[in-house]
Amino acid sequence: GSVMDWAKLYAHSNNSRLMLIPSILSTNAFLSSEIAVRDGEKVTYQPAKMPDFVIYDERFIGRAERQANLAGYGDFFAIWTGINDLAIESKGNLPGYGTAGRRLLESLLGTGVPQNETSLFNLLVDQMNLFVQASQVDEFNRAVRLIEGSEHYFAYSAERFVNKKVFHGELLAIGQMLMLELQGEDPSKLIGFYNSIGFDWKQGLQKLGINNLVRITH
Repeated sequence: GSVMDWAKLYAHSNNSRLMLIPSILSTNAFLSSEIAVRDGEKVTYQPAKMPDFVIYDERFIGRAERQANLAGYGDFFAIWTGINDLAIESKGNLPGYGTAGRRLLESLLGTGVPQNETSLFNLLVDQMNLFVQASQVDEFNRAVRLIEGSEHYFAYSAERFVNKKVFHGELLAIGQMLMLELQGEDPSKLIGFYNSIGFDWKQGLQKLGINNLVRITH
């Protein structure tokens, strides 16, 4: 994500054409026209260059650790808690992009286990398509990060305490479980989906540790 953000910032500042070649699908940074600027626990999004071209090579991406790639599903499913936050803020009157995001989410979760076999190749193709659809909702509606909500604030806080290798999507998945409970939603369908594709979201919890989890949530 950081490499993509630097490239997008440079292209934006120099009015250059931009081609991005993701080596991993752990985030959707390569399909966003913004960059994440971090200052401690606070993250702000600044305008940057939307890529003119994205080269997707599943053989190249598939060389990365499976858990690393599947963590991108954690980034995508932030739509769920993010839209719930938006619905609470708007008292149920979702703007158009929120409604579009909910339809995208329901179309996926409504199928339960992915229709394709859970080979890494098929999962990466499905994941890439989901990222593209979410990006289209964002860019078409000029939404301020559809994939963004309380689960991201949890992840940003958690990243301060994690010294071991941990993926952003793993922390987002933990945040989703916590926030869904607080939002009065049942996370079992999401847990079932993660289990069905082999994404071990609990690895992030093990790396974070229960003591740090308590510190963040209190």
